[in-house]
Formats: sequence, structure tokens, C-alpha cells
Amino acid sequence: GNPDLAPDVVNNSWACLVSEGCIDPGILEPSVEALRQAGIVVVASAGNTGSACGTIVSPPAIYPGSLTVGNFYHLTDSIWYTSSRGPVTYDGRTYRKPDLAAPGVSIVSSLPGGGYGFMTGTSMAAPHVAGAVALLLSAAPTYRGQVEAIEQLLMRTAEPKTTLQGCGGDGPTDVPNNVWGWGILDVQAAVDEARPFDVYLPMILRAG
Repeated sequence: GNPDLAPDVVNNSWACLVSEGCIDPGILEPSVEALRQAGIVVVASAGNTGSACGTIVSPPAIYPGSLTVGNFYHLTDSIWYTSSRGPVTYDGRTYRKPDLAAPGVSIVSSLPGGGYGFMTGTSMAAPHVAGAVALLLSAAPTYRGQVEAIEQLLMRTAEPKTTLQGCGGDGPTDVPNNVWGWGILDVQAAVDEARPFDVYLPMILRAG
């Protein structure tokens, strides 16, 4: 393979279930970590088994190294009822998921066999985040390969959203939380914040 042709981000709008061979929930984590070490952002759909808490249960969405995305309805700014919620319990730890939320209700999508239609689910939401990473790197190219910096920027600039559901002990004012993560993806805010610091990012990372 030619590393120069590697992607900057991969979208994972799928889950590996026990019935599909993921009896060991950690089976795919080395692959996710290898991608991160190669400078590739790993975006994953949270799943569509909500609305109960603790319904993000399948790889790769469960991994700390995945940027996990929930689904909200963009016309009402409300989380969609099927969007899976955290917290995630994995490898002896319990932690918050998802990381972000993006539009995933009645989204225009290509369909099997050709043509387009409207689809709903976290598989419609996650590609918004993957596209946001690509757009961000186009605007601020020195972020390329800096997975953690990209993730932190997208989460920090998200529109904060709170919840009364209380998953994982979330309070009514807590951000992040186990329903929205850090909130609604805002790529314009991410780009606006990244551009002034783009030229300084390599020096910041070296100093850190």
C-alpha cells in the first residue's frame, strides 16, 4: 500500500453483532487504534436501538477511539427516539457515548439498485461528521493526521445540548451527556476556530 493515498477519515455506518462474529467485543479495537495511529479519524454510527440508556453496545461505536455519532431531527432540534444512548461499559470501564450528534432523520441518500430516497438512522448522521472532518482539513490542512486535535475541535465547537433522560447519572444541565455527547455538530464553528490557529498547530503539538 501507498501511505500517501490513505484517507484522512473513515465512516463506519455499521455494527458488528455477536451474530456476525463479534463474540469478543474487543475484536476490532486494534484496527481502530491502528487507524488512529496512522492519522485517520474513525467515525462510527451509535446505532438505532434507543431510546433506552445503555444501548450503544456494538463495535466499533463502543470504542473510546471511535468518534461516535448519534442522530437528531434537524427540523425540531430533538434527539431521534431510536438513536442509541450511553453510557458504554467495555473492558472494565464505563464511559460516556456518543461523542456528537448530527442530522439523521429523512436525509436524502443513495439507494441500493440506483436512485435516491429519504433514510433515517445514525447511518445518516455519521457521514455528516466524516464530511465535516474532510471540510475542516480542506480549510485548515495542518490538522491533517492530528486525530485527537480534530476530535477535540469538533466536540469543543459543537452546539451544546442537554437532556432530562438521566442516562449514566447525567444531570439536566450536563454537557457532555449520554444522549447528545458534546452536542450538535457545527462545522462552521470548527472551521472558524481552526483557521486562525492552523499555521501554529504543529508548534502547539510539539510543545504539548
